[in-house]
Amino acid sequence: MAHANVARFHEMLSHELSPEQPHVVEGLLAKEELRLLVLEASEESAFRSGLKLVAAALSTHHAGETISTKSTIEAVRWGWPDCNENDDELTACVVQYAKERQLVVLFDAR
Repeated sequence: MAHANVARFHEMLSHELSPEQPHVVEGLLAKEELRLLVLEASEESAFRSGLKLVAAALSTHHAGETISTKSTIEAVRWGWPDCNENDDELTACVVQYAKERQLVVLFDAR
């Protein structure tokens, strides 16, 4: 289903949209791609850890970009429902990963 959603959002962006729509569709696409990365990482990994899944979830970001703790944790919880780490531990993983890659962390409300 995640693959279908990503394809559908790409299709929507390829058509002419009203001025407000591209921003909304791009946000939905980014969130679904993040979820898909986490899902794929959780399926492929024999050793499952919050840090590995956070790294997978953030792998599309580049230096200087802003990453959201809320969206990342949400993606990890969606992709790996059995995740043992609590939100504070996952937040620490997000911060660690971001520091290593010089990303800006957005500590948004949960």
